[in-house]
Amino acid sequence: HGLRPKARAERRFSGAARSPDRAGSPHLMSMTAPPRADLSHLPTSPGVGPAAGRPIPVVHAGRLTRAFDVVLAATLLLVTAPILAAAAFAVTRESKGGAFFRQRRVGLRGREFDVIKLRTMVQGAEQMGAGLAVDVGDSRITRVGNFLRRTTIDEHPNLVNVLRREMAIAGPRPTVPSQAGDST
Repeated sequence: HGLRPKARAERRFSGAARSPDRAGSPHLMSMTAPPRADLSHLPTSPGVGPAAGRPIPVVHAGRLTRAFDVVLAATLLLVTAPILAAAAFAVTRESKGGAFFRQRRVGLRGREFDVIKLRTMVQGAEQMGAGLAVDVGDSRITRVGNFLRRTTIDEHPNLVNVLRREMAIAGPRPTVPSQAGDST
């Protein structure tokens, strides 16, 4: 170690290392990335700028979207679980019936499923009044239900539908079967 401390540090962090080449003689080999794969067969980006002429990465959008949905839905369910538990308790304390409400919806490719929500109306509200139509100030909405609707906490159980592959985080909202025939 006959080098001065500064020279030793410069050699250590210079980004180069000694290595024998194929013939056995030492040479300086730079610390660069390994050789890249041949991507000449992939389509390239049009236009100008840093991406022009570079290969377009091919990512299966369906798998990426699904991974995003699962990670986000599971995380949100975990984080909001105490809030959902408190809301479910409040719903059952204010009016008779269960805390959750299931409604038939039509999803992708016309597949029907039950969307899960926190109940915001009195038990049996579908058979009372305007049926599925809800107006502001509807007497069927409970006090707790009004709060849950304003804060959209009543929609958080939809995340279970996302985990079941019945819905997605981003995309069109599944419709009620009676309205599905009108739009298709």
